[in-house]
Amino acid sequence: MSGESEGTGVAGKGAGAPGRLTRDWLADAKSDKGRASPERGKGAVSRRGKKFAVRRGSFADRVLDLPAVRWLIWVVEAGLLGLFWLVSRCLPVETAARFGARLLAALGPRMSRHRHVVRNLAIVPPRRGPAEIESLARRVWAGFGQVMAEYAHLPELCRTGPGARIELIRRDDLDIYNGSGRPVIFVGAHIANWELSAGAVAAHGTPLTVVYMPEKNPLVAAMVQRRRRALGCGFVSKLEGLRPLIRELAKGRSIGLLIDRRNDQGETLPFFGLDTMMTASPARLALKFGYQLVPTGIERTGPSRYRVTLYPPVEPDDRTASDDDQARQMMAKVNALFEAWIRARPMDWFCSKRMWPKTTYAQCLSRPMQDHMASNY
Repeated sequence: MSGESEGTGVAGKGAGAPGRLTRDWLADAKSDKGRASPERGKGAVSRRGKKFAVRRGSFADRVLDLPAVRWLIWVVEAGLLGLFWLVSRCLPVETAARFGARLLAALGPRMSRHRHVVRNLAIVPPRRGPAEIESLARRVWAGFGQVMAEYAHLPELCRTGPGARIELIRRDDLDIYNGSGRPVIFVGAHIANWELSAGAVAAHGTPLTVVYMPEKNPLVAAMVQRRRRALGCGFVSKLEGLRPLIRELAKGRSIGLLIDRRNDQGETLPFFGLDTMMTASPARLALKFGYQLVPTGIERTGPSRYRVTLYPPVEPDDRTASDDDQARQMMAKVNALFEAWIRARPMDWFCSKRMWPKTTYAQCLSRPMQDHMASNY
């Protein structure tokens, strides 16, 4: 799905005074919006793989906050992305993907987010040594480079028929593909080229709207959204709140969300056996309005070729439990699926944000890994 995280036949139901679901949704959006900001004061700039701190309130920090400087940075970022896509578009899709992979494998480890990738991979079992983790992290950045390069080839990647690059494995008892059945809520993770999950579902006849979190840079956000039109689905910004989703579901359109991110306003849920805060809004939405919650997996099967799998709908273990408990049960099952996918191919999980509390890393990372982090990050 193209978005980040986050039926009635009556469009107005649930649109009145905000309840628990609406408050959680707005809190989730606010939390994600805050995390989209640059991490100033925490080594947001990197040079030769080493971070150097910019203290909050420093002269450099104040300069970066000037509107003119901010717009100049945005223009430069948009120009570099446009140039990257121009080069990628001139290449065959497989060559473009290799180009993007090599570029990001070289640049990614120099970015401040690299430390999050390394720490997250160190948590994923089986435990690995620092050298193996660093090698795996470079492969994560290479995978992200493939995703970025493939934006320039989305029309080709989403094409159906002979020679299609995406295989869709679906359950025949889900009557959502021609809009005749009730819509469902698809949930996925930032694995392989997560954008193509939405394209595969939409290409097979499912009316679909994806929830996304806009980029902080408005120029880049507009460029990304123009490219995403090739996916053939609708889009709703997470910042718009819950009402647009209710309207989309009431019109018979399914919803797609990516939810494998920490959310400090979410629920405490297990992820790789460790508690962290993650959103439960998709499960609450499914329970409140009676829709199915369908996990959607994607995997690479070859150069710029993918398999998208729609898993059986997730149900709570105990239907007599409270709505909150049922939602947590459902999300725990979704997380267990995410864990299986990530264990199978950890290099395909784009985990560039802190996933667990800082104390969890301190307690769970091995001593060699802690020493490696301390000396390099």
